[in-house]
Amino acid sequence: MWLKIVYDENDIPNWPNRFNNILVSINLEKIAPVDQEFKSFRISPIFPLNGKDSQIDISNTNIFFYSYPNSFRVLGRLENLGSKSLIDSIFFSIGLASVILISNQKKIVDEFLKIVNEDPVGFEKWETKNSLIKSIKYDIKKAKPIEVDDFRIVDYSILPLTERALIDEFHVSIKLLGVKLASHMPSEISKIKKLIAQINTLIQTLIYLSNPKGKTPDFLSEFSASELKDDRWNSVTRSQILDRIIQVNSALSYVSTQAFSGAIPILERRSLVRRHSLLGIGSAILALNNIARFIENCFLLVPINSVVAKLMAQYPPLKGLDSLPTYDSSEWNKSSIGLISANVNSDEIFFKLPYFNGRLGFRETEFSIAAAIQSITSGASLEWSLMTLTHEMLHGHVRKIITSIFYGTDVLNKNGQRDIFYERFIKKKNKKLDDEKLVDSIRAVIFTYCCFTVEFGSITVQTEHKGTQFTMPVLDKEKLWHILEHENRNISELFVHVLDLHYFYGSKCSIYVPLIWCSWAAIPYTNSDLRHYVLRSLLTIASTVDGKNQKRFNEAVLMLKNLLIKFKDGKLNYQIIKDVIEILNDSETLRTDYFPAFKASMIIVDLVKNVFFSSEIRAAIFQDSSVSWDNSTDEEETLEISFAYLLKKGFSDDVITSPIAYLLDKMVTSLNTNDENIDIEWETAVQFLALNSN
Repeated sequence: MWLKIVYDENDIPNWPNRFNNILVSINLEKIAPVDQEFKSFRISPIFPLNGKDSQIDISNTNIFFYSYPNSFRVLGRLENLGSKSLIDSIFFSIGLASVILISNQKKIVDEFLKIVNEDPVGFEKWETKNSLIKSIKYDIKKAKPIEVDDFRIVDYSILPLTERALIDEFHVSIKLLGVKLASHMPSEISKIKKLIAQINTLIQTLIYLSNPKGKTPDFLSEFSASELKDDRWNSVTRSQILDRIIQVNSALSYVSTQAFSGAIPILERRSLVRRHSLLGIGSAILALNNIARFIENCFLLVPINSVVAKLMAQYPPLKGLDSLPTYDSSEWNKSSIGLISANVNSDEIFFKLPYFNGRLGFRETEFSIAAAIQSITSGASLEWSLMTLTHEMLHGHVRKIITSIFYGTDVLNKNGQRDIFYERFIKKKNKKLDDEKLVDSIRAVIFTYCCFTVEFGSITVQTEHKGTQFTMPVLDKEKLWHILEHENRNISELFVHVLDLHYFYGSKCSIYVPLIWCSWAAIPYTNSDLRHYVLRSLLTIASTVDGKNQKRFNEAVLMLKNLLIKFKDGKLNYQIIKDVIEILNDSETLRTDYFPAFKASMIIVDLVKNVFFSSEIRAAIFQDSSVSWDNSTDEEETLEISFAYLLKKGFSDDVITSPIAYLLDKMVTSLNTNDENIDIEWETAVQFLALNSN
């Protein structure tokens, strides 16, 4: 169902004083209702609260648009308490003006206002006559003024033109964004203030590099005077800083246009997501933001920089590494990041600018988190679920961990650290490192993995290994660091997958495996490197299995195969799944092409699960009174018994404390349900609004 306006482009500049030629209609087409005539128009999908698409006469009526801080709960009250006539008159959208009432009956409007009993952030009323908009009235709640100093950018006039231009773009964008935030999303101003503080630090660093006078910025405090004056080093550092500002500018352009287009006053700004050009996708952006903010807040329980870079440099080393290449990880959990971080307060800054990406899909950068644009319509499907954001958010978390392991807070002084770390690793291997600390042994584990990959390969590199002995060649410094840089992506993926399973899927492979293969099956390039994805799965599953590597491999293969077979005629009915099952049935291929790399990678898996998993973070992720877990460990049991989020279908006036638990329940239900008759876009819109219920 679509709400559509058609108009003469020349009339819009005269709005709101002139709008007699704006034609408004409801359309039931499955595809976007685009006129054959070349006229200007705007459209947006809207969804009936009663779940029934039916033709509605809006030629002579009133259309009310409401923007509430929590429209999911508002619609829950209306659905629960409203009369049939009222419910049949209510619609919702994924724009900021997400609650829509269509009626010219005072009784219906009065009933609506009585049940809602809440002032909206914004309100707009269209009166129609003969299908034309006769009048438009709107009101926006008065915004609390923003403190000028909160959005102040340091003076950067000393910088070269090209650098000033990049900062100009940020400066203008942030000021314009601030006006909209104050009116429509005041809760997000604190996030933008943190971003401004971060950019101001970068600008001050650029200024110092241009004219090194006065106090050295904290960002450069680790470097000597000679390094700061080195032209080549100066150029590289400036480029790194400017690249970060460019990333922020790009994300801000997406956020600004996607979040506020279609906000009240609705006709002021057309959304660049053309399918939602009338009402926009503001509530969907808020949903992304709330997921990211919730995860960020959970991660704050373990301040990575303080724990890894500082405390782990003081704690005793991991036991069981005295006879490399063999190791014993049975006591590593006594050095877990959760235990070490107890009573440590976090002062780390976390923020991600959320938006939908039409080209790169789900993606994370230092300053942004993007969801695939397909999720706007199909976020309730298993292929394009917003749960994929957990994987992307973990990439940022893991990047902090790995950076802290190797560089602490001194991320620019890489060359100076390499000699020291290599020498300590060699001393460790030769049992001559007398002052070994926890972070030394963690680096030794990662270096050992890199050595293993030379002979045994990795998830992306296949070698011709034919021996039976598990050996570890001694590599020179340059070779070792070259392999580490090459394997960094694989190490990161192993960290991310293991933490994703144990943090966001409750350590239940029976949920995680079929769901992640649903998302992989939707991506064409998965088929080009099946070995990569099969190994990722096997290694992740193995993090839940105890014993020797061969036993863990065999059990992981069996579990993966059984789970794929279970769903191959249902939600995993793809040719790629049949191909994977065929691989898992080929014992010789598994022995030669998979087990060597599996064996080499298990030391990373054990490190992640035992040291870098925090039970405190997982408890926070699922801290919600509606969460229900089953204590059984039988993976063959039905998934509905294993986990549930106790919230009635549709809308509710209840608070959703954990958006992750809510989404996971929706995915588990979809996985085990024949939902061919479900309106995926309607369900997706409901989920977007639900994710704002906090």
